Amino acid sequence: MQINRDKLLSTAHHLIRHIGSELADRQTVSIVQALREVITKTKNEPSLNNKIPVDLLQAIEDADMKLNDLLNSNDPIEKPLTQSISTSGEFYTQLLDIDPEHLMNPMHPAYLHCLHRITLMGILHPRYLGTFRHVPVNIGLESVYFPPAPLIRGLIDEYCKKFPSVIPRVTKYDGILKSAEISYNFVAIHPYVDGNGRISRLLMNIILWGKQHPPVYLKADKKSRHRYAQALRRANKGNIKPLACLIAISLKEIYDSLLSEINQSY
Repeated sequence: MQINRDKLLSTAHHLIRHIGSELADRQTVSIVQALREVITKTKNEPSLNNKIPVDLLQAIEDADMKLNDLLNSNDPIEKPLTQSISTSGEFYTQLLDIDPEHLMNPMHPAYLHCLHRITLMGILHPRYLGTFRHVPVNIGLESVYFPPAPLIRGLIDEYCKKFPSVIPRVTKYDGILKSAEISYNFVAIHPYVDGNGRISRLLMNIILWGKQHPPVYLKADKKSRHRYAQALRRANKGNIKPLACLIAISLKEIYDSLLSEINQSY
């Protein structure tokens, strides 16, 4: 069973790259939509040309040209949840037809359900896979309560709307601190009957992906599980930094390992 769990976790981590990439694409297209609106207005109202810096207008036009290249691309699509789309051009064309506000908040329950099905497949009963809970849950700790089931959908919708941008090289937030917040906020909702911690850590890794960090996995051994539980207790009291520190420590260990392998190869 442990081997199966490891394989499922590996598959889920692999899916992070695809989901993160699509989230970034959706947000990029939403920005280009706004830029296109500016171009249209400047063409229809020539007086606006004098109010917009020339270098900004040039940047807008360059971005629009790049999008046109994407729209005409015949490169094969390599993303999940796009079975009816065969090329990148088709993918971006469909994105342009989506409401801009919807694109700017690209995280959706469908992604959460997908991660849940993959991660808990073979572990949890099929009827609970990718389905928000309809019953109360607890983790055996007094003073720790989770929202009633009827509130789950609304809370998740709000969670998705507040999910930050993951466009690589563009995000300005602290990736480690933000990944801790995203992870904890999901756990605090506890939308599934089981697997909430696993999904929260995968969402954490999507944020790290946006900052070009490798994926990390917490709770690897008994000592680490204890530290993770302690960090969550501190987060329950409003202090997210201990959880962020655990993420930072895990990243340091990964980078140290990578550097060691590089040194050994030379």
